[in-house]
Amino acid sequence: MIDYYNEMKDRVGEWCEIRHGRLLMSGARGELLISNSPKKGTLYINKSAGSLSIIPADDIPIGHQYRKGQNDCITLVLGWIDSKVGSNLLSIYLSDVGMRDRCLAEGSVECFKGNGFVDVLDMQINDLVFMKYGSRTVNHVGVYVGDGMVLHHLPGRLSGLDALDGLEIFGGMRYVGQ
Repeated sequence: MIDYYNEMKDRVGEWCEIRHGRLLMSGARGELLISNSPKKGTLYINKSAGSLSIIPADDIPIGHQYRKGQNDCITLVLGWIDSKVGSNLLSIYLSDVGMRDRCLAEGSVECFKGNGFVDVLDMQINDLVFMKYGSRTVNHVGVYVGDGMVLHHLPGRLSGLDALDGLEIFGGMRYVGQ
């Protein structure tokens, strides 16, 4: 993907499309607008990560600033689960200072254990994906949104999508209710 980034960074504002897994320049209005900001329906050129992300046209919360404990990986995935299954996990997390402090201190995996989530081996849409980020231990969580993409929010970056196969994954969990 880094080769595509170098090739595409000077083509912002042009249109492209994806056919049979290949990125093609279309000249006329294609499927995706090449953009240097994360907008719906674009091929997002992420300068800080040196990568490309396809931003679907549906309602995926991308492009948000990171704020630990308020707008981070945990709040992103809890809000996502709430919107998909009608739970109220995010409001519980934000109102329960003890839970929030425990999650931030113990890491993302411990935060979800015993709160309606079960371990899974077969990744399905809306499953949580646990990763390492600048650490020897698992300390980051995202949510699988389908088509090989994970929605997540890293410190110092806008929330966004990355390919599942480009991440160091250490397990997954599925929300089954409380």
